[in-house]
Amino acid sequence: MRKYQLVMILLVLLLVGCGVGNIEPEGKTNGETVVLDKVRVPAVAEVVDEPLGENVADMIEQLQVGLVYQMIGGGFYQIGADGEHRQLLDEQMGRMPSLLLSPSGKQAAYLDANRQLWLVDLALGEQKTLGTEFNLSDFLMWGDDRFLLVGVWLDPNEADGPNNGHISIVDTKSGQIKILDEANLFGNRPAFLAKGSLVAYSVFSPDYNGRIYNEYEGIQVFDTSVYKTEGEMIVGGMFNPSWSSDGRKIAWLVSSGDRFAVQIFDLDKQTAMQVYDWDPARFGGLVPSPMWSFDGNWLLLDIVGNGEEGSGLWLLATDGSEQRLVTEQGYGARWLGFNQLVANVDNVPHLYDMVSGDWFSLGLPIDSVVVSVAR
Repeated sequence: MRKYQLVMILLVLLLVGCGVGNIEPEGKTNGETVVLDKVRVPAVAEVVDEPLGENVADMIEQLQVGLVYQMIGGGFYQIGADGEHRQLLDEQMGRMPSLLLSPSGKQAAYLDANRQLWLVDLALGEQKTLGTEFNLSDFLMWGDDRFLLVGVWLDPNEADGPNNGHISIVDTKSGQIKILDEANLFGNRPAFLAKGSLVAYSVFSPDYNGRIYNEYEGIQVFDTSVYKTEGEMIVGGMFNPSWSSDGRKIAWLVSSGDRFAVQIFDLDKQTAMQVYDWDPARFGGLVPSPMWSFDGNWLLLDIVGNGEEGSGLWLLATDGSEQRLVTEQGYGARWLGFNQLVANVDNVPHLYDMVSGDWFSLGLPIDSVVVSVAR
């Protein structure tokens, strides 16, 4: 099963990270209206791990509201307050490898085969191009409902190496693209924080490679030497940052070469601690970023280790007090509530309740993947 998971992770990483082979609607032009055909929702999975009591069933029904899922190789759907499954995107659009929904599920963005950026208004069924004057890389990521993060190559030679270009931000309202760092090429996944308009990212540098962009102060080097460390911490390249919801803490993945670690930095107290480390897989794909819980007490991380042992979905207490392996088989995990997360287990979306420690089927279609929770 873990081999299947590795294949799925690599497939998802390839789909998210590249725009090669995108399917382009025939004859489309800027602002062309796209009619999203109504289709029948696939059969719902009936697998339930445990008999659902009334409280659990009510909890699942409440948590499902706003949930967005994609059929593998098919369209996108969202569950409304009335329990109906509404189609957001049809199968043709859903098969575009680089297509990403905004956090609210109201917009989508994708890069076509020529790395041209397209923005889709799902309510109107319209799409338009953005940033036609820039040479974009294959990187694309939503920061929040308004801003996208992309990479821009300023010189054709910059595209020769394994990098994402110069980190840039796209304002989907104005259509403007702003290059944040013209001096450095960035790699891996950045992190956007709407509060304060902060962007954390890693660059290719022999020294401290962590950077934070602030719209008021510009670029700052993330200097780890100013932080008082608590316990042992490995030293190495920093990547895949993740902001806490209040912006007062930031988690980084750190690589020493043969070990990976999750380290948390308290920006107010100027303290740092390492909450977990592991022997990583050597497959060379993008590593998932840690995800903060809504209350800031936990990090959710999908770890693929060097072998079966240690691989799976982990919950890491942000105070370092607990490291919990919740499943060795799941993938596509994300937070669904304060004490609940969702992940695909045996190709079916399941809910994990942290209080009881139990898994429950969400009653979604077989071969579907939860992609966001828009509330």
